[in-house]
Amino acid sequence: REQCPNPPVRIQPQTAEKAGIRSGDLLIIETPTGSCKAVAELTEGLQPDVIQTMPGWEGEENVNNLIPWNEFAPGIGTVSMHSTMCRVNKYDAG
Repeated sequence: REQCPNPPVRIQPQTAEKAGIRSGDLLIIETPTGSCKAVAELTEGLQPDVIQTMPGWEGEENVNNLIPWNEFAPGIGTVSMHSTMCRVNKYDAG
């Protein structure tokens, strides 16, 4: 946590701008399986329709909440940690 105190979600700047998202905004990432919170980090290094986050947080910030645990990756037999369709919005605590 010293190097990365908040759970980041990396998003392409033009995509973020279209959604009204700024660097540092608290976001909610949602899939049919669940949701998690993360902090927006803008980067040019992604395709416009891709986000990137990382595991390692607990509770509402746990990216594992997004993963469909009933589907397994062909050939390796583990759950898919990528290619999961999601929705990303600013978090509204209200």
